[in-house]
Amino acid sequence: MASPSPSPSPAPASTSSLAALQDKIWKGRLPLEIRLSAQQCRTFDQSEAYFISVPRLSYLPALLPRLLRFFQPLLITPPDSPYSGHFTFASVPLKWHLPLGLLHDIYAYPSSSLPTEQNEQPSPFRLIVHFHPTDLSSKTLTPLSTAAHHDAFINNVKEADFLRSGTARPIMSLPKADSKALFQAVGGREVDDIDPNPEIAGGPSTGETQSEIDFPAWKRVMSQLLPRDGEIRNVPLRVYLPSSSSNAPSSNSPKASPTVEADPEQPQGQIRVLQLPLPPSIAPSSTSTTASRQPAQPQTLGTALNKLLPSLFPSRRVAVLARPVLHGAEVPMSARLEELGRWACYAEGWVGVVVVVN
Repeated sequence: MASPSPSPSPAPASTSSLAALQDKIWKGRLPLEIRLSAQQCRTFDQSEAYFISVPRLSYLPALLPRLLRFFQPLLITPPDSPYSGHFTFASVPLKWHLPLGLLHDIYAYPSSSLPTEQNEQPSPFRLIVHFHPTDLSSKTLTPLSTAAHHDAFINNVKEADFLRSGTARPIMSLPKADSKALFQAVGGREVDDIDPNPEIAGGPSTGETQSEIDFPAWKRVMSQLLPRDGEIRNVPLRVYLPSSSSNAPSSNSPKASPTVEADPEQPQGQIRVLQLPLPPSIAPSSTSTTASRQPAQPQTLGTALNKLLPSLFPSRRVAVLARPVLHGAEVPMSARLEELGRWACYAEGWVGVVVVVN
């Protein structure tokens, strides 16, 4: 019996279109509506809302000093530090080391942030801020500080760097100033340091602060970490499965089982995170009689998801049972994984795909 012909390779996108896509990703913003926890509010009722539009690639900790100043008159007991604060969405504690856009896609896609009609404004991502951890189970919280945020960010950068290059030498040899600049580009500066007098207290923002993230600084440093074309060993990909799809089995392959990170102490809003070393190309099957004559095929998002989650992605070409979402948009299964890793990763260097079950 003749071997089946290989699937046609997806055409590579032009560099100009990929650069335009990356620029659009970095300009992406997310409207937030933040209220103080009712248990900490003097009025024993819903507090006045704090509205702000923030970059999707930014992080929650940068908002805490500004939020403490806004809500301090309403707090029963003011905290010693703004970094005692934590956020919840629908009573689920949010992980502060994840980018805001990724948190939205995990918990609220597509119910908020997307307009339902042509002229309708997108609805905000509605969060509750808690300035005392007694509001929440201590098992769900990780102590927060600027140093802890920096370490979590850099550790993610190191892990992604090791997957791409097979060594952490690029990030380890990076000058300290560049390492600091990489962090400050998205999460290492408080929003207050940039916009000390925002006119948004208690109502929608009258204008957007465009300097909260620094794309040129990030791009300059990240270019030192990215291997040249054809030298990437693996693409850093993490697949996030919210609770609605967390019971789906993953790959049954005994030789390449994905790493699964789960939080057993958080049954409500639990997230499973899957990752597996995925090369940018797929070698022809060794069982094929024509394998030696077949060129390597580019690894696509579809082939990666089919390997990680064959029960949810039985097809490599069509999203039948679930959809992959990245930066608030559904991604074609034919997208080349290496292109996503170079042009559509989050600031730490990871491609963070959220699975939305149909």
